[in-house]
Amino acid sequence: MKVIKNQLPKLSEIISTMGNMIKADLPQSLTPESVFEFASEAWNMANFPTESLTGLHKHPFKEQLLSLIEYKKKWYQNDTRMIVEVYLSKEDGLIVENMDYNDYISTTYAQITESFPDYTQPYQLVNRNAVLVIPKKPFYHWLNALYPDDPIKEHHIREHNIYLIHEVGDESEFESWLEENYVEIFEHELFMWHTDSEDWPDCTLPLFKKWFRVQMHSMVIDFENDHLTKD
Repeated sequence: MKVIKNQLPKLSEIISTMGNMIKADLPQSLTPESVFEFASEAWNMANFPTESLTGLHKHPFKEQLLSLIEYKKKWYQNDTRMIVEVYLSKEDGLIVENMDYNDYISTTYAQITESFPDYTQPYQLVNRNAVLVIPKKPFYHWLNALYPDDPIKEHHIREHNIYLIHEVGDESEFESWLEENYVEIFEHELFMWHTDSEDWPDCTLPLFKKWFRVQMHSMVIDFENDHLTKD
């Protein structure tokens, strides 16, 4: 098991902030360490799809937990480190030990199968990140100017393209990847709607971000047993 001690951004600082956000709404009898453990629980839960958090409605402090999960998803969506231990040290203050998400899943699965030999994991993690690209209003304004007699309404489009990329470590690494690859995505999105490149704008990064909302998701889960294929 590979345990990672605090690295930038420091999880100890983040968990401290999250704990302070809700400590006033928790029983005063809870120790500071228990508050930080609560914040760590929310952090780990936020690394999983919301629909998989069964039993959350029964949690005695559901509202506080949900607020921290929402906070984590908003500000640290691409940081999927899993917290394995939280404690207070007289010398160093709050210590947060964590590990890579895939290592955490593998370790947890190994522990389960050791205790329950008949257990089978219902899914497999794919070693890719998913990039969801969603057109915004400026894109539709450009498109509808080309087709004024058949305008597209933004809210009528319910499906968007997903691009699988290699796994990236954090938001800054993803931004670096995007700077190197956005043109290919930009041109593909334009081609899907209008094939005449003479009408395309200059594909600059600021324009790409103005026209498209880009969401990177670090967990790609395959529920099927047959092999992935490429066309």
